Amino acid sequence: MTEPGDCSVCPTDRAVCYGGGDIGPKPGYWRRSNVTSTFIKCLFEAACLGMIPPENNPQGSCAEGYQ
Repeated sequence: MTEPGDCSVCPTDRAVCYGGGDIGPKPGYWRRSNVTSTFIKCLFEAACLGMIPPENNPQGSCAEGYQ
């Protein structure tokens, strides 16, 4: 943040929060962009890997063969 603002509680049931704006989906979830706080449950949970290293995609990574 570049100026004071409000903090939000991390939705730990569906997201991982590493502090500040470093937040992403847990396995089985995804989100449309890295600025939304809405995490969507995958229809096929195994296809959504979540925010995993080394990429740490804040929208979540997909299993091979999925997008």
